[in-house]
Amino acid sequence: MLNNLTNNLTNNDNSRLYCLVIVAVALNLVLPMIAKHFASAHTVTAPDGIKKLSLWDQMVNMLVHHSEVPVSSSILIAVVVAASLMICNNQNKFMP
Repeated sequence: MLNNLTNNLTNNDNSRLYCLVIVAVALNLVLPMIAKHFASAHTVTAPDGIKKLSLWDQMVNMLVHHSEVPVSSSILIAVVVAASLMICNNQNKFMP
């Protein structure tokens, strides 16, 4: 399926795409495991709402959430990274 999306990319671009997606998914799996150890109960539960947390605590909260749903968050990360690279590689088609 990914090959169908990358028909306009060169072999070098495909290698870069695969590498970026693999690294992004790996980071998406590892960083939440690390963040869970530093998250306080208040940061994880956010009893007053996530918007009331500091920016740092919001990011830790999001990482903890990613650790709870690793498959769906990894798919989302992979799609965002792949789409970003394909858009950047084809930017001449979109921007004069």
